[in-house]
Amino acid sequence: MTTDSNGGGAVTGIGQQLRDLLRASFDALPISVLMADRDGAIVAVNRSLERLVAYARAELIGQSLEVVVPTALGVIGPAAAAAPGDAGRDMYARRKDGAEVPVVIHVTPIVVEARSLVIVSILDLTERRHAETRLRHAFEERITFERLVGDLAAHFVNLRPEEVHRTIDDALARIGRELGLDRSTLFQLVEDGGDFVHTHQWTRPGCMVPPARVSALERFPWHLSKVRRGEPVIFADVDEVPEAIDRDGLRWLGTRSGVTLPLVIKGRTWGALTFAAVSEPRTWNAEIINRFQLVALMFANVLARKEHDESLRRALAGHADQHTRLRDENAYLRDEIGSFVDPPVIVANSAATRRVLDQVRHVAGGDDPVLLVGETGSGKSLMAAHLHQ
Repeated sequence: MTTDSNGGGAVTGIGQQLRDLLRASFDALPISVLMADRDGAIVAVNRSLERLVAYARAELIGQSLEVVVPTALGVIGPAAAAAPGDAGRDMYARRKDGAEVPVVIHVTPIVVEARSLVIVSILDLTERRHAETRLRHAFEERITFERLVGDLAAHFVNLRPEEVHRTIDDALARIGRELGLDRSTLFQLVEDGGDFVHTHQWTRPGCMVPPARVSALERFPWHLSKVRRGEPVIFADVDEVPEAIDRDGLRWLGTRSGVTLPLVIKGRTWGALTFAAVSEPRTWNAEIINRFQLVALMFANVLARKEHDESLRRALAGHADQHTRLRDENAYLRDEIGSFVDPPVIVANSAATRRVLDQVRHVAGGDDPVLLVGETGSGKSLMAAHLHQ
């Protein structure tokens, strides 16, 4: 730096420092920025822009703005000068390899030493678009899943008890495929209440199919104790399970990650529903757990309603049997009462008939069985009633 008697050299030095500071700040901006003249020739770029389009700075200076943003020339003319603080326009930037990157650009006109320039800030939308895509997919998946659960619940409502088992198998398969699982299994309470036994399952083709009637008490006692207390079991790796018996049981089934949810309605545990990953370990986020819980609630209601329907049918069958028995007893008693209360009167003059009546009176006072024989219509029933009387 030089000085003169008026201090002009000091002012020049301060101005240079300020320009260096502005240039460094421009270069360090986290978003991509370039400066161009009104004809679209690039006069400056920052490092972020170099990274975005994979061009070196020397390759861009003097080139047309269209090298970086092919459609940008239309927004840096007089309209840009009249619209400082531009709200932004969605466009595509072009990388050196020809790949296109979604961006939004903002154009700000400036004047430097009587020269009209524009500052073009370029915001990469790639991550935002990815996030929007992920959110859209997540929303669509949730809607699809909720429709599936609604469809299954409506189907279960109209089922007869004997159709429930087949429909449970179908529901497990549809839910397993929709949620990208390898296996889903239903355990139900054994009659004496001491064990849960696996009664229904779906396994993705290519994965190990569990044997029938797996006992939770024998293979998964720790799981059983948690479920009976109404507590879920969630693990991303088998080694997270604290009990060796349960770990061995899971490895025996080939399970690498799993979720077990109790099926509880009004404080009663009806069984458990398990969801498992077999092919590779899997973590379970809050969204998937919420979906599992919705499925578990549906299955708990299905089992509770099935038990209620079966109990009602047993009660109705018992009432029908009792009604039939009472009707038969009533008919018998009416017949018996009729034979005693209103005995037939026998009037006879023939010697043969009087002889039979004498025999009836003779045997009526004893306990020995009496055999009445005669042709049809000869009056055996009448004599039997007279004998009882």
